[in-house]
Amino acid sequence: MSAAAQTRRGVRLFRSAEAAWLWCAAQLIARRDGRPPRADLGEGGVERPCTPDDILNQLDRLHRAGRLTLDQARVLRRYGDAQRSPSPAMLGEEKDWRAWRAAMAALGEALVARGIVAPQRPREAAWGRR
Repeated sequence: MSAAAQTRRGVRLFRSAEAAWLWCAAQLIARRDGRPPRADLGEGGVERPCTPDDILNQLDRLHRAGRLTLDQARVLRRYGDAQRSPSPAMLGEEKDWRAWRAAMAALGEALVARGIVAPQRPREAAWGRR
């Protein structure tokens, strides 16, 4: 992905919905614990295109539209607090991994549309380029 695709008006876009969510969750943990947000959570302290509340608002919109279930939201919360994604290879995490992937697909579409996540190049196109 080009630097221009990653940056919008001097602000670094997230590379994926997962990166945006884990950043958001880390910021929410700091807020909940009464600590100031950590600049190092923004990939070198660069400015981000949103606040954690912007991402939460998108999750709320997705839930109200029926595109995000409560089970998926619980999985996002649990793994966001752990600062990692579930792994299908870990015993007991396969179901969470499926819920996570579905939630990330819906969240990714919403965050790309809002200019928070950089658009991804289709994998097919990436194979043909050198």
